[in-house]
Amino acid sequence: MNTKILLIINIILLFEFSFITGKAEEIINSNNLLEFKGVTEPVHEAILSSPVEGTVEKIFFQEGDWVEKDDTIIKLDRLEQELAMNLQYNIWKNTASLDESIIEEKNHKALYDSAKRLFETNRSVSKDELTQLKMKYEHSHYKRIELENKEKQELIQYEMTKEILEKRTLKAPINGIITNIFLNKGERCKSNDRLLKLVDPRICYFKCNIEERFTSNICISMNVLLHIQVGKKILKKNGKVIFISPVVDPASGLLKVKVEFENKNLLVRPGVSGKMILNPEKTVSPAIPLPQKTKNKFQNSDYDTGKDYKNNENHKILNWIEAWRQNWLNMKIDNYLLCYTTMAIQGNLKGRSKIREQKTLLWQKAPPEAIKVENIKIDKTDKFVRVSFVQKYYDKTGYNDIGKKTLILTKNENDWFIVKELWENINDAN
Repeated sequence: MNTKILLIINIILLFEFSFITGKAEEIINSNNLLEFKGVTEPVHEAILSSPVEGTVEKIFFQEGDWVEKDDTIIKLDRLEQELAMNLQYNIWKNTASLDESIIEEKNHKALYDSAKRLFETNRSVSKDELTQLKMKYEHSHYKRIELENKEKQELIQYEMTKEILEKRTLKAPINGIITNIFLNKGERCKSNDRLLKLVDPRICYFKCNIEERFTSNICISMNVLLHIQVGKKILKKNGKVIFISPVVDPASGLLKVKVEFENKNLLVRPGVSGKMILNPEKTVSPAIPLPQKTKNKFQNSDYDTGKDYKNNENHKILNWIEAWRQNWLNMKIDNYLLCYTTMAIQGNLKGRSKIREQKTLLWQKAPPEAIKVENIKIDKTDKFVRVSFVQKYYDKTGYNDIGKKTLILTKNENDWFIVKELWENINDAN
């Protein structure tokens, strides 16, 4: 009897551990599908805090209200800062001393120039008088420069007091719903105290943890089915895998997966649980299928000959290249970087961190418009795969170029990673 009780307790504990960690369950029902339990959360959320100390003077919205980006939500007491700003503004705008110095310099220069002409023509002005006039002119000149610099400093001080005043007004950094207000009107807050929480639930993540052995059934940009608990019902949503952790948690042996899905109708309340459904009998298919014949995104001569690569490693490499291209085109920096080894070389850049820094800065100034890949050639060795092709690049500023791109790939388990990326410009290309 005791043995049966212990067995039941162990089964219950195993079930609870599976639920908490999001570990894959056994095949369910008769559909041969895998379920991964997880939770939902909003993609965009922000907790606003005050950068300065003060008293809450006014709250313009309530919990549950929808606010637009840059809407004023909370104001702290501002009287002292407004007086300081007005005082500094009046000091900056008071240019009487500067105006006087400009006139004084102009008069001294006129006297000095006149005396200089007389001295040079008929010596009717002594050299001592000329020297004194020159000193007065130079004195007024440097006085005017000093007052101009002082005016610039007064402008900076005015801008500083204005900035301090603006910090006492909290504006919404994103569109969203106010879910929490932590302080009421009249309460005192310290610097960096939380004031409110803002959430945009229109786009959400589904997060779960899976065993490493199931990674062959899932890849970046793959479309998956989600079952999300909405009240007493299960809501089916289509999602896209946007992140697969490159490392496994040593404590649990699981790795994190994030799936993005739309929630424009706000039926899903972020924080509820759900499931990701996978078919274990299917291997990972490419996120973007490879069209056939003349419609190929990869204009590869092998495909033009009609060769079938559905069960060939070349086909998988081509689809991996397409996923890499899509992550680059759509500026999905995390997914893009996961295509590279930690110390990958890209031109003059070495390592993911340098590539991230350069790409983030570049995409802010000139987002990519189109990236075309043609004439792919694949060469293999025991350790590496060399992929070369013609690349045509266009960005949204109007810049474009064409060149030969070479990717040196290494394979780890079931996926490829870029070890080195080279690019050579092709001149006089159309």
